[in-house]
Amino acid sequence: MPDAEAQMWGCYAYQDFQVRVVQKWADPYGRPMIRIADITDPERAMGLAEADFMQVAVPLPARDDPDFE
Repeated sequence: MPDAEAQMWGCYAYQDFQVRVVQKWADPYGRPMIRIADITDPERAMGLAEADFMQVAVPLPARDDPDFE
């Protein structure tokens, strides 16, 4: 899914973690970037190219989101 767009506040499985997209922006060259944070530890966060993330990230069903009611 390289052309897919990460959903703001969306939850994904990424590198053995469950993460949430917490920020989106474009770098100085116009490349879409995102910041993700671990759902269980928001202090664990990182930024990366959205395309790189979307190549390996798997969207989580809403029931796996801890904020799902």
